[in-house]
Amino acid sequence: MNLKKPVKLPSGETKKTLDKIVANPSLIARGSEYSYSSQLSSDSEIIYVQRVAKGPVYSHFGQIRFALNSQKRVIGYSQNYLENVKLLKEASKTISEERALTWLYQYNEIPNGAKVAWSNLAYTRLLTARGQYVFLPTWVLPSKLAVAQPLY
Repeated sequence: MNLKKPVKLPSGETKKTLDKIVANPSLIARGSEYSYSSQLSSDSEIIYVQRVAKGPVYSHFGQIRFALNSQKRVIGYSQNYLENVKLLKEASKTISEERALTWLYQYNEIPNGAKVAWSNLAYTRLLTARGQYVFLPTWVLPSKLAVAQPLY
């Protein structure tokens, strides 16, 4: 949805300003079920993720995305919401963050010298079955990992 008038985000108060918008039920449906994601946000887009079963959804199917122009003003947004979320099985232990990173490194998914700035355990979409989305807990890392350059 495009806004008729861009919303100014005061310097240093981006999250505070958008939190008020997200909390306003006349603007955002079920806003209390979303939280700000600094890791997924960028200079051109601010992202709020839906929380289900006490975990964030790292998929556009459960997010609010605020589009920003070059003056860092909100010019529009989109909202997707996962409803009727059902757990398919009882919660079980997932592998540790350290184990996930070790496996990614062992299978050459993380290059030598890379620096992992952040990682989060979140729900990501695995597949669609009978018209229903299936999500599973996944360790999520930034898509671009910084590689330390050797000093010569």
